[in-house]
Amino acid sequence: MSRRLGRGALLLSSSGVLLAAAALWVLSARGPRGFELTDEARILAANAKDPAVAASLASTALDPRETAAKRYVALRRLESQAPARALEVAEKLTTCPDDLLRLNAVAVLVRSHEPGAPAALERVRHASPSNDALATQLASAERKGGN
Repeated sequence: MSRRLGRGALLLSSSGVLLAAAALWVLSARGPRGFELTDEARILAANAKDPAVAASLASTALDPRETAAKRYVALRRLESQAPARALEVAEKLTTCPDDLLRLNAVAVLVRSHEPGAPAALERVRHASPSNDALATQLASAERKGGN
């Protein structure tokens, strides 16, 4: 199930990652060499349990020169395989001007079961009234089983 929150930003539930993976598994034609996977598909295939890979994904997620789609996929890959690292990255992304990234960064904090998640979420709530409202809305949806 997906939800639209705020300015039409799309938030995918944990099960929606499969939908995102399918949508991002776009192949691009490369002439006689056949097909190559997109950067986003490579990120989805990355082993974020490897600390070097997790560091690279964190760098991608935090790099404003990268596309929002690539940054989003890197954050979600970290969330699924390196949740402690995802927590650090998500807290930083809550100040991002891109609505999709900010929304999903707050969602990562709301969903996280990492020991530092409650404190990180409180810092984010106190830093921004809009993030506080967003966290409240996401937590309510989480309790209702919507995400």
